[in-house]
Amino acid sequence: MGRNYALFGVEGPHDQAFISRILRKLLGFKSFKGNFNGLEDKIWEYFIPNYDKSANLYKRLNMPSILYNDDISVALWCDEGINGLKINLPLKLNYWDDSYREALTAFGLFIDADEANPVDIVTDYSQIYQSLFPNFPSTPGEVDTNVIKTGIYVFPDNSNKGILETILIDCGKKKFPQSIEFAEEFLNNVNSTKELTKPDLKEFGKPFGCDKAIVASMASILKPGKTNTVSINDNEWVSEDTRSILKDVIRFIKEILDL
Repeated sequence: MGRNYALFGVEGPHDQAFISRILRKLLGFKSFKGNFNGLEDKIWEYFIPNYDKSANLYKRLNMPSILYNDDISVALWCDEGINGLKINLPLKLNYWDDSYREALTAFGLFIDADEANPVDIVTDYSQIYQSLFPNFPSTPGEVDTNVIKTGIYVFPDNSNKGILETILIDCGKKKFPQSIEFAEEFLNNVNSTKELTKPDLKEFGKPFGCDKAIVASMASILKPGKTNTVSINDNEWVSEDTRSILKDVIRFIKEILDL
């Protein structure tokens, strides 16, 4: 019996690493390592960028993360920018071979609320995706259980404003509370210094910029010289110790994948 197939769309590499880590560390999935000849689930070839496939596929950008167990194969497709999930992914799905698209058993999105109401965000996305999946939900965190299960999870919790890093900080407070406290104290001091100008602190001053800076500060300790994405993928932000904090995300993933 072959595997089922699920496609998730995410906004950026941080989200990609986060969902991948949950699948691997908390739900028992294995990761495709990037060798094209070792790709068992040919359904995902369409999402692999068209370049030399003799090289390791993860040495390039815009390569989906592919994870699998005995029963299901999941691809995490990432496209940053305002058009990524609203224009580029729907177009890609429209031009995907019908037999492959119809082979999906699940399709989901993971996006940040930022400063918006999660309900408004989901309403916007559901109007776009209902042309492809007529029963695509218009409620955050809801999974439609028709032939193709569909849904959208809005970080941090489907109810409040925030971003992925909002959840990660909660996980950090559970896993390494004193270090997070030091990071917050450091950033409070940076914010009050007069040696940095407003242009220097432009990104830090944006909504939830401080949340991103706290995670980046911790990542620079956990993985010196590496990106937040690497830290999320490798370190214990997502672990058995933080499972209780991630219970809503895990519930959504398990429901949409029918685990």
